[in-house]
Amino acid sequence: INTDKPTLQLAIPKADSTAAQDARARKHKSASFAQRREPKFDDIALMLARAEVANDLLFSDPKRVVIEHGNLHADQDTLQSLADVKSPTQAMAAVASEEPALSEAAEQRDQTRGRGRPAADQYREYPEGDERALPEFILRSQTMAELDAETGAWEQALTELADGEFWRAVICDVDGLQARAPLHLAAKVRAGIPARVRGMVWQTLTRARSTYLQTVYTQLVQEYSPHERVIRRDLTRTFPKVPVFKSEGGEAQQRLFRILKAYSLYDAEVGYCQGLGFIIGPLIMNMGECAAFCVLVRLMETYDLRGMFTEDMAGLHLRLYQFRELAGETVP
Repeated sequence: INTDKPTLQLAIPKADSTAAQDARARKHKSASFAQRREPKFDDIALMLARAEVANDLLFSDPKRVVIEHGNLHADQDTLQSLADVKSPTQAMAAVASEEPALSEAAEQRDQTRGRGRPAADQYREYPEGDERALPEFILRSQTMAELDAETGAWEQALTELADGEFWRAVICDVDGLQARAPLHLAAKVRAGIPARVRGMVWQTLTRARSTYLQTVYTQLVQEYSPHERVIRRDLTRTFPKVPVFKSEGGEAQQRLFRILKAYSLYDAEVGYCQGLGFIIGPLIMNMGECAAFCVLVRLMETYDLRGMFTEDMAGLHLRLYQFRELAGETVP
């Protein structure tokens, strides 16, 4: 029957379905999680602001030499002292000609003072708490499994450090920190990176988190290197008094062997040099095996450590010159 009278329709709310209730619960949970995360970002922003203030104070240091956005900022007396230094080529020639005489003079001085040269396998033991001593957690760890557990707990370490938020910002946003407070960042690093977060900070500063290098390492570690026999011979000579390296054929020595072998294949010109083990050792004690290889590559290529180990050792001669000139200015 069709009528012209309007029909009254009542909308009666239906009970929520289980799916709708679950959706609302997930939405509420996500909102709560976002609220909990907000303070962390605010803390990093506040830390960046404080770092920028500290950076401005360091910028007024008369000894600074800074290149910022292509502009040189430096004290004129500092620049003049740098300009008065001889060229590296002249200095290297001078070092080479005077090296025997310098060595003989140093030997005589040591004998006069009653300090003979220590044996090659002797290590100086620093008192507990001395910044030059090995971190306590490295000396405490007897196996690599124990050491891995310590270095893997870097997030927990950040919550226990007085300046943990600063180092968290370094790990999470080093580019932002470098842009806003480069001098403050440099000053903190020079003052010393806390031992328990050192591995993560090293990886961040060297830009070593590279999927490409990780893949390369995975491939190279399975190949044969002609340097293997010499590498194995030198393993026991690397940090023999550090607990994790004491065990001949132990996990620490095996990691050291694999990284040295892989790098000898990665950079055939350098191949293997005994001194490389003393660079890789501290990396192994502060991070995982693959990460240690990636940092090693960055140190060699980006930070020009490679020149110390090439056949002509050009980088070594340059650093000898730099050391001699700095020592002459500091202790004339």
